[in-house]
Amino acid sequence: MYSSYKDGELMIDREGSEVAIKYASQTVMAIREVIAEMVRLQE
Repeated sequence: MYSSYKDGELMIDREGSEVAIKYASQTVMAIREVIAEMVRLQE
């Protein structure tokens, strides 16, 4: 995925794919933090 990704008309170069991966990992970390906080508040 780092080199080049093509899905139909969607073309993402190396820089774009790196940004997408960083954004996705930040989103996953944020969701984990929200879930952990919800669990903590329930206790």
